[in-house]
Amino acid sequence: MSKPAIGTPSSTPPPEPKQKTTIIDQIVHLVLNVLFFLVIAGAAVGLDLLSTWIATLGVTSFTVEALQFTAHGLLIFDLVLFCVSLLASGLHYVKGI
Repeated sequence: MSKPAIGTPSSTPPPEPKQKTTIIDQIVHLVLNVLFFLVIAGAAVGLDLLSTWIATLGVTSFTVEALQFTAHGLLIFDLVLFCVSLLASGLHYVKGI
């Protein structure tokens, strides 16, 4: 197989710079993380709304407080994991540059 002459276009495109692919990967990773953690936060909000609705039905206060505690715990757990995810993603980005 012969090499193309100088000045003629090559059949393979030049590789993209590593920094550009790293930025695109990080943006996709960030968007997916945000969507994932929004779903979990939505479940926590749903539990909180459920506990409010169940309170109107006249169930015991223990059941209502248990649902509220679970909703608040889930939301706090979600926020902590989201912060850890952002930190890990940022460190991964800095190492990728």
